[in-house]
Amino acid sequence: MFAGRCSRIAPIKPLEYSKTGKYTYFSVSTNKSGIQCVNVSGNEILNGFEYYMKSSSMNEGKKKVVKNDKGEIVPEKCDKCGGDVVLQIHGEPVYVCKDCGKYFGTMPFTLKEEKLNESFEDIMDIYEDYQIYDLLSEFETDKKNGVTVKQWNLIPSQQYHTLLKRYMASPEMARIPYNIVYNWFMNIIVPNAISIEYITELAGHTQYFPKEDVSDYFGTDINGYKDGSEYLDSIGFYDWCKLPDGSDAWSDYGLEPLFKIINEYTPNSSAEEILVLINRCLDVVHCRGDLSSAFIQGGKKSCDYISNLKESIDYKKWLEQLKQRRDPDNIEENIENEISPEDVDLSSFNIKRRLNPKFWVDGHLDSRIRLKLMDISDDFIEYLGIEPNIVEDVIMTGSLANFNWSEEFSDIDLHVLLDYSDVDENTEFVKQYFMSQKNAWNNEHSDINIFGFPVEVYVQDINEKHDSSGVYSLNRDKWLIEPDREVLATSKVNKKFIKDKVSDYTNKIDKLGYLYKKAKTDEYKLEKISDKANKLWDEIKTERKKGFEISGGKEINSLNIIFKTLRRNGYLDKLYQIKTKIYDKLMSF
Repeated sequence: MFAGRCSRIAPIKPLEYSKTGKYTYFSVSTNKSGIQCVNVSGNEILNGFEYYMKSSSMNEGKKKVVKNDKGEIVPEKCDKCGGDVVLQIHGEPVYVCKDCGKYFGTMPFTLKEEKLNESFEDIMDIYEDYQIYDLLSEFETDKKNGVTVKQWNLIPSQQYHTLLKRYMASPEMARIPYNIVYNWFMNIIVPNAISIEYITELAGHTQYFPKEDVSDYFGTDINGYKDGSEYLDSIGFYDWCKLPDGSDAWSDYGLEPLFKIINEYTPNSSAEEILVLINRCLDVVHCRGDLSSAFIQGGKKSCDYISNLKESIDYKKWLEQLKQRRDPDNIEENIENEISPEDVDLSSFNIKRRLNPKFWVDGHLDSRIRLKLMDISDDFIEYLGIEPNIVEDVIMTGSLANFNWSEEFSDIDLHVLLDYSDVDENTEFVKQYFMSQKNAWNNEHSDINIFGFPVEVYVQDINEKHDSSGVYSLNRDKWLIEPDREVLATSKVNKKFIKDKVSDYTNKIDKLGYLYKKAKTDEYKLEKISDKANKLWDEIKTERKKGFEISGGKEINSLNIIFKTLRRNGYLDKLYQIKTKIYDKLMSF
């Protein structure tokens, strides 16, 4: 059964009109066959629905008149059998007799087009699949199997911390895997919140005690909270209802703000927005009675650590700023706050003392990771439509195969090695084909990650010079080029030069963004800006190539660090979007 507060979906008694403060609540029910239900507060419906109640005043002291979508008055009692007429959802909200099922019309409503019903349905599906009956069944099953305390599905704290830290460091470049955060939200946050809601009711911490559910499930007469609580206590239910940290699994104040955040989810929420929703949910359960151990491994300890990391963040403002930074249409120049060399952060390039321990064991790639990467490369090779026998090797390279890896910015560079000329003598055409296929694959499978690090595939010609001081063969399970920390650590770079150039490039990109916005649809101005943007793009890429040539192929060189800094702070992406936006406008008629 669902209902009651304007900020959430919650179980209460069917067909009950109540008066609490200034709000009038109208509740409807579900049954165990899976009929969905919804709650109404005034003209509001949760999660994107807005039902317009065509009825007379529902104020206290006046008779309540409810009309269906045809304007017909819906009776309180069925004229066929005398049973109560209730509102239920059978694909849409309908008025029916709860005893004989006679139909009395559909509830009138309007649907806000900007917020689709999918998010409502996603969460309602969880309610439908997991009800009080299921919680009691879970208890009985655990009891029979000798499990004395409820088992909670939890967010892995280390992986969550890694993704959050990566996102906070650079929202534009974080590449949060959608399937992971969606799973955390829909399969951990929401169902665990629902479990705590049910347990709170069964513990007598709400006005409504679900005596019918307890009576039906256990086949015993329960007349109210006192009978129900005594019975549940006698069979050990309350001892079973414990959080992983040993505290009681019910809450008097934390659920309302928690469900309010949950109901902000929409089907078009990005991975980053879902991650922020999860973070806000954890903030609530951490601050209000500390229910955090029911949602994340380590509970309070993990949340304390994360809180120290992020301190206080204005999430809505943060997301709005992220949206503006990603969209050149919203770019504005801020002359008074230009980025100075002192503002350029190079800390993510610090050399680590060891290779990433999640990947490397005694100098070898973890066998589980190696096999998973080989599975990915096999699928990619099949996707390319080439014969597997022309592939000479599959390698892992880049910063995660070296000592300059970063928790926030590194990805797994997975290269398929072959001779382009084995595909076709026109190797330039082969290169362009593989490049397009690589981009399509990476975009289509952007959620593939290992320990939170995205996997990027690439087809490398064996005749192509590859500047990397760390290369590991997956086929041979050994280093082809073993990284040397001393060589990396002693590589000389000019930090002042790097910061000056990064500062100069970022301010030029901001200036181009401002000019683009100001030009609007002026083709002459847009062409001039396009020329400047393309020249700047080519300059940055050419300078990077020059850096490898001057340094003899060393990754740690000043010009490569300039390029990587611009990529990590999102300015390369911003410049690319400016170029693309201008091109699209010029090509439009």
